[in-house]
Amino acid sequence: MPDWSAEDRAELTRMHAAEAEKTEVDLDALRAEAASTPPSHERTAVLVQLYCADHAALGYGWDRAARTFVIRLAADHSGTAAPEADAQPVDLGGAEALVARSRHTQAEIDLVLDELRLRRRHPEARTYAYGFAYDALADVVDVHTNAPPEVVAPLIERYSTALAVRHGRATRR
Repeated sequence: MPDWSAEDRAELTRMHAAEAEKTEVDLDALRAEAASTPPSHERTAVLVQLYCADHAALGYGWDRAARTFVIRLAADHSGTAAPEADAQPVDLGGAEALVARSRHTQAEIDLVLDELRLRRRHPEARTYAYGFAYDALADVVDVHTNAPPEVVAPLIERYSTALAVRHGRATRR
């Protein structure tokens, strides 16, 4: 774990609680919706969300080329799903998706996200806007920022395989 101060840890705890409150999902309602809905893209999306919740997936995305959802499990996931690098089909109860293993552990992704939340890797980092989220298709944390390259360079250097940084107009997150 990085050398975060007690204030940083407390700030992260508050941020995590606020994010969890915003993204809380009623899994029972999703299950009922999936059971009562005819096969469709929306129904498959609901089934993918349920699979992700049940298997602690890092995330999922729609692969336009393959025309299917891809679910990404952490490298250290204990389940029997996809071997490393090979996406395997999974039956979601009337719908199919692909399950793939990440190059990263859940802890690695969480660390990168926390570093982005705190913006401590450069003295000027807090003066710029950052939008970021885990991209399950690319298997990286996608960062969109208006910070100049020298400000994000410490993050890129430290987390080069786990980050994809795009520069341009961004909204603070």
